[in-house]
Amino acid sequence: MVAYSRLLREPATVHGILFVGALVAALVLGSLVSRNSSYATGSAYVRVNQVGYISGETKRAILMATGSVSGATFNVINTANGHSVYSALIGASQGSWSSAFPNTYLLDLTPVQTRGSYTIRVDGPIYAAQCLASGENIFDLAKTSSVGQLLTAAEYDYYPEVEWRDDLELGATELYFATATGKLPPDLPHTDPMYYLQKAAHWARQYMLSPNDGTDSLNLYDVSGLAHYELSHAIAQAGNPGNLEVTRGDLLNDLRHQLVNGTTQAAHDPFGLGIAYGGQDASPHALGYALEAQFYDQLAGVSTYKTFGLTQRNWVLGDNAWGSSFIAGAGSTFPYCMQHQVANLAGSLDGTPPIVLGATVDGPNATASFQGLGLQSGMRKCPPAGGDPFKIFSSKGARYIDNVADWPSVEPSDDYTALGILVFAQQVSLS
Repeated sequence: MVAYSRLLREPATVHGILFVGALVAALVLGSLVSRNSSYATGSAYVRVNQVGYISGETKRAILMATGSVSGATFNVINTANGHSVYSALIGASQGSWSSAFPNTYLLDLTPVQTRGSYTIRVDGPIYAAQCLASGENIFDLAKTSSVGQLLTAAEYDYYPEVEWRDDLELGATELYFATATGKLPPDLPHTDPMYYLQKAAHWARQYMLSPNDGTDSLNLYDVSGLAHYELSHAIAQAGNPGNLEVTRGDLLNDLRHQLVNGTTQAAHDPFGLGIAYGGQDASPHALGYALEAQFYDQLAGVSTYKTFGLTQRNWVLGDNAWGSSFIAGAGSTFPYCMQHQVANLAGSLDGTPPIVLGATVDGPNATASFQGLGLQSGMRKCPPAGGDPFKIFSSKGARYIDNVADWPSVEPSDDYTALGILVFAQQVSLS
């Protein structure tokens, strides 16, 4: 729950802007509620003097909420550097304002004495409760019989997902963790954590029986590796109940099934890549294997797949035939010419700052994927002088081209980048 404040023409959540020792106008930040005449459940607003306060005077704001947020805290954050200068529990209830906002609370800002501009951030349970209720409702709406073509994004041709049981396993597992925390909001469809643990185990078993079991590594289209890892922890947290359709051992064996496919493929490649060249999404599949290797070894208490996992990470970071890292800013040779609007129009074209640091691209792709590509209107040519220094390294039906026109190689993606973040965060946590 966050709030900015000014006279509003439409609903907006609250990060109040606080000015001390100055007379300045406040601004408004975006909303967590819908932009229509109705208020969404779980929204809150901060009302604050929008002109400013004298340093030594009493300073107060009022938090208006659609539900109880007793026990929430607020932070006063210096907008110049993002640092919190004051934090406290929200004050006592100030009574009801209306049926839409039955709860109001005092925020005492008086201890803030230094001249400046500040943001008031309120952290409380309302939005989390709304997300939990939405998550449960969405899970209940899932179609689980006579499932035809999955349309997870338009157009289907770009994201033709065929597996869905892994998604239900992961969703149910995370709902188990959420409901197991206790102190749940009222009127949830399901409050017993075991309901979701049993659902997660059921869909894990169904995934293992599906024709897609073990055919992919962790990536956008198959999240079973992450789902198995999380479910194993959930089963342990629940005390290893015996009434589930899978055990932790079953999950570990199925995770190993995926890794065996990768290690078998890697044995035939001088660089040890766990997937065949000439397909799509090389980088995310390699990062997915790096994560699954970490997951397996951590759960099993072994180091069986440590070398394989590190090899996949190293391949993404430049230990490959093209000698390029596929993460912007990682290493000395990386994609300079990403097909990314901000990078192309506002960034450099030679790898010097500014760049979209950390963005991850596909890397080598099937040679046939580069047919008929060209610049779009408004693109800056990159590389400026043209040429393809990586062409000599093309082989095994795969090619890597660092050219803004060649999106199969250099279009960054959120799901690729997320996998990279997970790989490095997991390694830091285990080091």
